[in-house]
Amino acid sequence: MRISTFLMICLVPATIVILTLDIWLRENPSLICFADYGAFSDHRYDIPSDTTRVSGDITFWRGDYGPRWQTLSEVMFVDDTKANVGDDCGCAGIRVYAYQEDPDWLHVYLRHDGINDSLGKVPARNPVTYQMTYDVSGQLKLEVGTGVVTAQLNDFHIQHLLTNCSSATVSFWNTKISS
Repeated sequence: MRISTFLMICLVPATIVILTLDIWLRENPSLICFADYGAFSDHRYDIPSDTTRVSGDITFWRGDYGPRWQTLSEVMFVDDTKANVGDDCGCAGIRVYAYQEDPDWLHVYLRHDGINDSLGKVPARNPVTYQMTYDVSGQLKLEVGTGVVTAQLNDFHIQHLLTNCSSATVSFWNTKISS
């Protein structure tokens, strides 16, 4: 077999895969979140008001650490009527931090009312598989592995789902929204 034939057999399929992945990522930019140090990137989605459950996986690929900005990712329910009130973003959901001084672990929190309630740590090399459930009484429950943490949200109306990252490269996979 000639070298040119061999190269065509190997390079053409590889080129097709790379181009297909590039097109797919451009059509689904919210699945990958890129934010250099000191920057953030977010994607907001309109979701049905009767949404009660969101689940998926968060994978940290890279943290861009420094003294001023935190390296984190979030998947949040958003109530626009509560946004930017004090320390509250009008958000409630999962927040995951990566710390330079603890590189083998990701720190998982339930964010609500401007507060981070710790759920624990998970290995940094694995996806953080989560499920958030919100019921009519206003209770928000976050489950990661065997860990569970809950919070009571008062007069909270889900209008959007927010995915974001700060000073990191993060993937949001298998995100499912249900009522």
